[in-house]
Amino acid sequence: MILAIAVPFALYGIFYKISISIDTVMLGVLAGDRFVGWYSVATKITLALTFLPGAFATSLFPAFSHYFVTSKENLKKTFENAMFYLMVVGFPLSIGIFALADKIILKVWGPVFEASILATQIIISGLIFIFLNFPVGNLLNACNRQVINTVNMAITMVFNVALNLILIPRYDYVGASISFLLSSILLVLLGLPWVSKVVSYSKKFLLQKFFITLVSAGLMGTFIYMVKQKLNVLIVIPAAMVVYFILLFILRGIKKKDIRGLAKSILRRNGDIQQELQKG
Repeated sequence: MILAIAVPFALYGIFYKISISIDTVMLGVLAGDRFVGWYSVATKITLALTFLPGAFATSLFPAFSHYFVTSKENLKKTFENAMFYLMVVGFPLSIGIFALADKIILKVWGPVFEASILATQIIISGLIFIFLNFPVGNLLNACNRQVINTVNMAITMVFNVALNLILIPRYDYVGASISFLLSSILLVLLGLPWVSKVVSYSKKFLLQKFFITLVSAGLMGTFIYMVKQKLNVLIVIPAAMVVYFILLFILRGIKKKDIRGLAKSILRRNGDIQQELQKG
């Protein structure tokens, strides 16, 4: 019984590992090793940031599992707030790195990796979808839909491989970057319809928060473009954060209680996080 339950989780891990590594192998075979280096820098930046939703998701799983049995209303609130909190964190990271990609690449890796700037901008555009897949995937796994989640990952893996076969010969590392981005989007789109079959979450709430955080982060990105040539990056980053949260308040995308809940969700674990997410 335990083995049967564990198999989908094991397969998901295998499919995920293949999906995030096969593009590098295919790029080396179909385009050449010099493109692999440029592409690898871009993926490292993006994948390094997944520790944030990963740590968050560690506490989501037991909360989702508990509320699936005890309270669908709390399950709904927890999922909605988890998605919202990750939007608040994911959008400014994605757009901020997009805007500062040239500064980051040239400063850390040097002019020889200038070609990585475009790849980084393409791949980091999908960071928000990578973030949002954590609550989507964890809810499916926690609510006895782990087979569905694994099938979605398998579909995404096949899609990624097929797209790489088409795009890499034509656009080399840029094609691989586009494939990475579209695969990240696809995985979330495959999972959300199944989430709605488990719990009736508010699509209106999530769409509203999605667009408000997107607009706020987009205006923050405009601010970064305007000042990044005039100010030191160490000044630009905190200033951009202030601009972002001011815009969120102005557009009513976030309230004081949301910031407190987000802070507590980051700093606390398990039971405390479950309570904060459920309260919203």
